Amino acid sequence: GFLSIKGGSDHNDIVSADSYVDTLERLFVTYEDRHTFAVIENVATECRQQLAGETPPGALLELLERLARQRLDALSPNRTGPATPER
Repeated sequence: GFLSIKGGSDHNDIVSADSYVDTLERLFVTYEDRHTFAVIENVATECRQQLAGETPPGALLELLERLARQRLDALSPNRTGPATPER
């Protein structure tokens, strides 16, 4: 099956449902000790909606996963990502 991102017919807005589920699964395996599946899914959904129509063909899932990882790292109580300098 396929998921329509914004309900549009542009090929950038449609991704394989299986590929999206695979992305969610990878995120869950990485972050299950820090976030519930619901939080991970919500972050991924927000990222998908923000990137839809703005990404080159075939890049949506990769960019979605990168952006979701950045946001989940920022939400994590024990951040494993790069430290952000305080201002």
